[in-house]
Amino acid sequence: MKKFDCLVSAVICVMVLALWPQEARSYHRGKLHQIHAALAKRAPVEWIHYENTDDWRWGELAFNDEQYPLTIDVLENRHSRPDRVAFLVTPSGYNFRNNYFAPREKNIAHFLRENGYLVVSITFREDVMPEDNLDPSVREWGIEKHVADMHKIVRILRRAVRLPYEFIGQSSGAVCIMDYASKFSHPWFEKIGLIDTDSFDPDIYPEKVAYSGITYDAIAQLMDEGILVDTFAADFKELIFAAALYPEMDSGQPRPEGLPGNFTLNGLLHFSLIYTAFLPGLTSPITGLPGEWVMIQGVCNGYYNFDIDPLQDDFGLTKTDHQVMPIVAADIGQGTAPLALAKDMYGLLALSGDYTIDWCGIEERVVMVNGEFSSGDQSYYGTLIQNAGNSDVTLSIINGYGYADLLWGTDAEAEVWPYLID
Repeated sequence: MKKFDCLVSAVICVMVLALWPQEARSYHRGKLHQIHAALAKRAPVEWIHYENTDDWRWGELAFNDEQYPLTIDVLENRHSRPDRVAFLVTPSGYNFRNNYFAPREKNIAHFLRENGYLVVSITFREDVMPEDNLDPSVREWGIEKHVADMHKIVRILRRAVRLPYEFIGQSSGAVCIMDYASKFSHPWFEKIGLIDTDSFDPDIYPEKVAYSGITYDAIAQLMDEGILVDTFAADFKELIFAAALYPEMDSGQPRPEGLPGNFTLNGLLHFSLIYTAFLPGLTSPITGLPGEWVMIQGVCNGYYNFDIDPLQDDFGLTKTDHQVMPIVAADIGQGTAPLALAKDMYGLLALSGDYTIDWCGIEERVVMVNGEFSSGDQSYYGTLIQNAGNSDVTLSIINGYGYADLLWGTDAEAEVWPYLID
């Protein structure tokens, strides 16, 4: 009798499953919980955020393998299986929320999800490390440390998810991806997408190669003096909030070209976004160079027309809605980037051997996307990869776009992001 009851129960279960829609029954829990379970086997995992809508599921996890955790974000469709994984690597000083998931309703993460990707983002430890309580180990948080952290996560999740995967990263995140690709090949690893990776052909930009060496030395000097992080994102956050609250307040910063009066806070924000490449930075007192001299012009494309009266200055952004900025700022974490990482990046740019990547080791397809006003044609890394034997390298320069426009631009979904998935 018991055997008959078990048989009836089994038949009923099969009938229920047959009546349950195929996609729902095959993917009702999805990959997020599998990823959580896989990570939890290696280190304590804390749920930071969980959000479940009719169409998608988003989880944010703290992977507590060291004193300061890595943050892992997972975004997936609720009712369909992904075809592949997009590992997003955030630039140092930023995180998934403000880089790839802003604005919340329309962003590159949702674009990838809608095109069949399981989105897994890796935010580095500095996002949660208090600036006033620096771990001395941050002195060693260069490219090698960041790549080791990436590999730790990818190795765990590759086994849990078992899908072809790609990497997409911007700026320092993209540089870490190149180094990762040079060291860790895998049959499922298919492509790297590099957003705004400045690099200088010594025959075309010899002065910028020289500036890279100068900046490398300046960063080494700052680190010797005990300065271990750059606070550019935190400073950016403060300016955005100040400009949103008191747009016409005097910023205390004089306008250029001998014009009378100072910038308003909103004017200073816009000028800084549009002409980022010409503003002083952390190393400027040592080098005499602007802080972001690597850029062609700025973070955003826009216009700034001066008037005699600072309150009458006319300015605006042409690709990104300025109202996105407070949203982005609200999600900036600690907003600091280890100088060890910047030092390695400038060592790589200087072509001096102070930091090197095994270009022959990058066998995957390489897709480079640069903004006209940020990295432009400064794409020597692509040439180095091609010269090492990888012919599958493409560069797209997006006209009218700056660094942030490539992710936050109103029309980026149509004009930029498709290059990363084609």
